[in-house]
Amino acid sequence: MFNNVTDLLLIVGAIAWWSTALVLKDGPFEIFALFRKYVFLFSHKLHVKTPLTCTFCTGFWVGLGIILLWLNGYHAFVSFFGILGIASAVRGASAEF
Repeated sequence: MFNNVTDLLLIVGAIAWWSTALVLKDGPFEIFALFRKYVFLFSHKLHVKTPLTCTFCTGFWVGLGIILLWLNGYHAFVSFFGILGIASAVRGASAEF
């Protein structure tokens, strides 16, 4: 599944970046804000709560997606966002600390 610790670190970094971006950031062209708005409207119609209010809750679902991407060979995509996630955590820009 994972060849070494670096693979696992990149996957964790990608999960951290996507979780933080989906919950806390607006994104380019406000794509994340629009996504959150759509999910909130959809969840209210179904009378369920959305995980997009908590980075830890969102992390589980993002983790499933990232691992599926990794297992299907999208290593470059996951690695790119993994590096962004690690850099954000090191700088403290992930809004988690």
